[in-house]
Amino acid sequence: MSLFVAGTDTGVGKTLVSALLVARYARELELVYWKPVASGAATERDRTRVAELVPGAGTAAEAYLFADPVSPHLAARREGESIELERIGARWRELSSVFPGAGFVVEGAGGLLVPLDDAGALLTDLIGVLRLPVLLVARSTLGTINHTLLSLEALARRDLAVAGVVLCGPRDEENRAAIERLGGVEVIAEVPHLAEVNPATVAAAAAELDPAGALRPWLARAS
Repeated sequence: MSLFVAGTDTGVGKTLVSALLVARYARELELVYWKPVASGAATERDRTRVAELVPGAGTAAEAYLFADPVSPHLAARREGESIELERIGARWRELSSVFPGAGFVVEGAGGLLVPLDDAGALLTDLIGVLRLPVLLVARSTLGTINHTLLSLEALARRDLAVAGVVLCGPRDEENRAAIERLGGVEVIAEVPHLAEVNPATVAAAAAELDPAGALRPWLARAS
């Protein structure tokens, strides 16, 4: 199987958590990082960033890659393109064939309800096309209870499976407990702020991620 790494908002740590997942499990599982839709490539490309942070990591090219650091639907419009879920689904099937033994860490763009086109397709529609369980990344700080519960509600309304939640930032036991109790979900891991983000610090943080191995069954590809 594979995991879709989604966020409660932009900038919550999806790319870092994706890199940590690959680093944590790459020694025992064949994993490939893939971000189907990415914007902001003029300043930073998340695929390149993950490859830098986890040397030797398998990565796959985006189905859509845009220069401007704006919502995907706007970035696509500015470049005269339109994001098509069918094209992403076809790319997903192609990758599954090219890497038949691999599990995928698939990263979303922005929050769950970010628009992909002007007709109303949302990131949740893409998750539905890929049929992947969601690992929800959220901030640990003030406001996260509301944002996380709203995101969990959006997933539940669409019958999208949730593998768990990862909190990024300073440890906050009250916020964690409230999310688990009110959201009916497990906080799988808490990722502290990294003063520097480089291969060494990512490797160290990955060693502490998911100590119980709860995410391994989601990432292990059935033979």
